[in-house]
Amino acid sequence: MLQFLATGSIFGIYNPNDECLADIGDDSALDQSEQRCVVNVCQPGDNLLAAGYCMYSSSVIFVLTIGKGVFAFTLDLMYGEFVLARENTQIPKAGNIYAFDEGNY
Repeated sequence: MLQFLATGSIFGIYNPNDECLADIGDDSALDQSEQRCVVNVCQPGDNLLAAGYCMYSSSVIFVLTIGKGVFAFTLDLMYGEFVLARENTQIPKAGNIYAFDEGNY
């Protein structure tokens, strides 16, 4: 039996700022640019400009939101471009499974 292992990337895009949003302590091992990087990563989700994920397997799926809906794209290998596959994607309000880990329980 042939099986495919899907792997992927999850990302979030924040507006860069120099405002201190987290107390990273007084660690002298980190230089100033590393401290700024840590502070910029540790932001609340309300500060996100965009977020998404990309799954790589037998097909490539790219899902993106910029705060006004969720859009899913599939890579068309013939053209080498992502094609809109689904727009305004939403999680169902109710379903038979409430968690992936317990789907077969």
